[in-house]
Amino acid sequence: MQFVRGKTYEADVHLTGMDQFATNSMVLKKFAELGFQNISVSGSGKQRQARGTYMGQTVDVALPESIKNVNELTHV
Repeated sequence: MQFVRGKTYEADVHLTGMDQFATNSMVLKKFAELGFQNISVSGSGKQRQARGTYMGQTVDVALPESIKNVNELTHV
């Protein structure tokens, strides 16, 4: 998956094991560490939805199995 600086993306996050007990704030922090800003995370337990604007350098990334259905949002 290629993330382009300044583009906004949304994704489904599927947590397993002990990770499903993470708070949305903890999930948000992981996306911030990857270079996202203006992040929102909703949902609970195993199923979360995340949205944010990528502000790092344009990069190709191999996503972990827990992140699925990543879409670039064209109208934000």
